[in-house]
Amino acid sequence: MKILLLEYISGGGLAGQPLPDSLAREGLTMALALAQDLLDLPQVELSLPWDARLPVPAVLDQPRVHVKPVSDAASFAACWSESLLECAAVWPVAPETGGVLENLCLAVEQADRCLLNSPARAVALAAGKRATAQRLIAQGIAAVPCFAWQEVPDSLPWPRVVKPDDGVGCDGAFRLDDAAAWAAHCHAPPPANTLVQPYLAGPALSLSALFYRGDAKLLTVNRQRIETGPDGAFVLQGCEVDCLADESGVYAGLARRIAQAIPELAGYAGVDFIQSAEGPRVLEINPRLTSSYAGLRRALGQNPAALVLELFERGALPDCATGVGRKVWVSWHD
Repeated sequence: MKILLLEYISGGGLAGQPLPDSLAREGLTMALALAQDLLDLPQVELSLPWDARLPVPAVLDQPRVHVKPVSDAASFAACWSESLLECAAVWPVAPETGGVLENLCLAVEQADRCLLNSPARAVALAAGKRATAQRLIAQGIAAVPCFAWQEVPDSLPWPRVVKPDDGVGCDGAFRLDDAAAWAAHCHAPPPANTLVQPYLAGPALSLSALFYRGDAKLLTVNRQRIETGPDGAFVLQGCEVDCLADESGVYAGLARRIAQAIPELAGYAGVDFIQSAEGPRVLEINPRLTSSYAGLRRALGQNPAALVLELFERGALPDCATGVGRKVWVSWHD
């Protein structure tokens, strides 16, 4: 099976634009972990768009990998279109921001190729933090409420978190401690898609899980190491994959309830949440590979890419292990 693996950042999605070092490192971490897992399957051949500014790792120098250098926006578009027609399946890893991942998934669907990700309609919902929270809350799942910046109730306590509705991870997210900090942050009206949430105390955790047609299989619970800069900006430093064992089943249950609330989810997805004193409070759903993927194989003792392929081939969740608290550290920083 020939698979088009597109990790958007390392794969040339920003060709012709500045390539932030941290984004490139994080993208490379995911791309290489996924590529190595897929290449451990003898039936897989990879087509791999690659930003020409990045060195090609030695592990990709083998006959079953077709690296396609991309140097600008036009060559990226041509490489994507050409590779899409050459491959039987496509695994896109891209930000939801600006509809990037949704449009890639839609193109795969329109080309009638096997999409190894949630479909475009699921991505469209999950890309919006406010719409996602509303869907979850309507289904009785505790989620952190989101308010458009123009509609924040005066009763919302400080500190508050400000972030873009379709942002990825910590990108563009800030903690503001009081009204003075808000005034200093907003010299001009913020973008229309800016959201405000209450800041909740508690560990920042995430779930890595497989989803399919209203059901889910928990893989691991992960801890995100997030630091706050002097300007209040959040910075993700890395993640501890499989940070704890789900002995009570509360997190597996949360994954299943999310699957029932958003049955469009399929394949691997991540769920970010705060473990508050009152229990888990969902922040967002990432309908794609997340950085935690890079530690899954060591945590589970199984090939997670093989599990995803099995899911889409059989049309059912695979039997697989759940993390037992092995604590695998993943970081893309020096």
